[in-house]
This record gives sequence, structure tokens and C-alpha cells, in this order.
Amino acid sequence: MGIIDINCYREGYDNGLNDAMKGKSKSYTGFPKGKAALSSHCYDTYVEGYNEGYKDGLAKRNQIYK
Repeated sequence: MGIIDINCYREGYDNGLNDAMKGKSKSYTGFPKGKAALSSHCYDTYVEGYNEGYKDGLAKRNQIYK
């Protein structure tokens, strides 16, 4: 368990959105590992944000190419 509570949702969302818009497959490799050492909550919020951003990015990408 980490020492402090860090929310990484926004970073995850932005990375997921960008990956989907670029046609990349899902990957959590952009996860801020340094922050994870301080907060276990960071990974959970990053993944949640990434998945939401990826979903939104796919929707936007599909609208562009219709």
C-alpha cells in the first residue's frame, strides 16, 4: 500500500484517448510508475481513466472516418 493517495485518472484518460485516436491497441505502458511507488490508488485510477479515454477516442475516431 502506498504512502499517499494520488489520483492518476487524467493521465490515464489522456493516454487512452491519444492511443485510440492514433489507432494503437490498448496498452497501459504509459502508467506513471514513480507515482505508483507512492500510491496504490494511482494505478487503479489510471486504468479507469485510460479505459474511458480509449472508449471516447474510438468513438471520435469512428466519427472522423465515417
